[in-house]
Amino acid sequence: VRAEAADNVPPPPQPPAGVATPTVQPERKLAMFGFVDWAEKINSRAAMLGFFALLALEAATGKPILSLMGIAVGNGINIGF
Repeated sequence: VRAEAADNVPPPPQPPAGVATPTVQPERKLAMFGFVDWAEKINSRAAMLGFFALLALEAATGKPILSLMGIAVGNGINIGF
């Protein structure tokens, strides 16, 4: 797909007759929720802290997290053979 030449760009749309164009742009507030940059940074930092806290817990106790929660691990799967 080739890009069209700059002289083939249509003009911006005009408002209907009798409608005035605003003279002042409205101010936009920063988004507090959703996929915004600062929320993603905070989320990733919290995930990194949690991951390394889990590694430190496993290193200190010598057991995996599932064993600390009371779930038996490392015994294989009993499928009846």
